[in-house]
Amino acid sequence: LRNMGADAAEPKARRILAGLGFSKAMQEKPVEAFSGGWRMRISLARALFLEPTLLMLDEPTNHLDLNAVIWLDNYLQAWKKTLLIVSHDQGFLDNVCTDIIDLQN
Repeated sequence: LRNMGADAAEPKARRILAGLGFSKAMQEKPVEAFSGGWRMRISLARALFLEPTLLMLDEPTNHLDLNAVIWLDNYLQAWKKTLLIVSHDQGFLDNVCTDIIDLQN
């Protein structure tokens, strides 16, 4: 478990949740206690926590307040793996992406 970094899992999860706007009290609640928008944040936190080789995000800034968008922007700028992001937030894309494909029609 040490080799897997199990001792760092909870602090990492708490940092991600806090960045997405979850207070310490909220982090202790079951998923069922949250509305749909907050559950989307939980799903985003899970994806970030897992650090997949390819992280695909569809409109990741939806349901986020400004502070959470800024945090996510900074977090993804440091992401070392491949990102595929679908978003209408041009500023977010400009900050996070190195290559952009614009599909129309």
